[in-house]
Amino acid sequence: MTQRKGGTLHDTEALKIGELARRTGLTRQAIHQYVQLGLIHPVQHTRGGQRLFDKGAIQRIELVRKLLDSGYTLQALRETFFRER
Repeated sequence: MTQRKGGTLHDTEALKIGELARRTGLTRQAIHQYVQLGLIHPVQHTRGGQRLFDKGAIQRIELVRKLLDSGYTLQALRETFFRER
């Protein structure tokens, strides 16, 4: 299942890392780093273990880029804005 309705995520909204990379212009490695730092979070995993992201991940990446352009570091973003939930 990969559609969000009542807690699940539909295929039309699920983005694998490659699609998220294509839509944001980031590399897959950069997305993995953002996940590791807690800047973005997969909303679900496939049975095969692939991470799935919603469109909110695109918005968070855009915010991260704006903040990086403003002079923040990835570590500062993690500590200041994206603390673990």
